[in-house]
This record gives sequence, C-alpha cells and structure tokens, in this order.
Amino acid sequence: MTNETQACSNCRYSEINTQKITEYGCRRFPPIVSRLPVVTSTGQQGVQTICQFPTVKGDAWCGEWETKIVVEEGEHYDYE
Repeated sequence: MTNETQACSNCRYSEINTQKITEYGCRRFPPIVSRLPVVTSTGQQGVQTICQFPTVKGDAWCGEWETKIVVEEGEHYDYE
C-alpha cells in the first residue's frame, strides 16, 4: 500500500483538461448527456444536446478513487 494522496489528479479514471489544467474529466462512468434550451439567431427555440464527462477539480476526491496504473511501453496490463 502506498502513501499516495487520494485526489482526482492522480486517480486512474481522470484525464486532465488540456485547456484548463486545474480541471479533470472523470471517466469512472459513461459521459452524461444534457439537453439545453437555446434560442437561434433567427429567434427560434431549439435544443442543444451536450455529451461530456463530469468536470472535477484536481484536489477533489470521491469513493471511486483508484491509483493510476503506469504501464511501460511494450507492456500489457489486463484490467480486472
């Protein structure tokens, strides 16, 4: 057992947001689909569908945390 801090920044399910490095995408579960009402440039009402993984802060933590698995080039790792 390591003495690793349990945070989203070092969780195996997180992926860093390259546009905002303090945020991560949590990939523990499938992405969330959201439907948002919008008004078009012609004034018509419509719906915009967005599909994305939840955004989390790097120092956040949840009960699903697992340490990152480092696999060297050429190695193979089977997830359990």
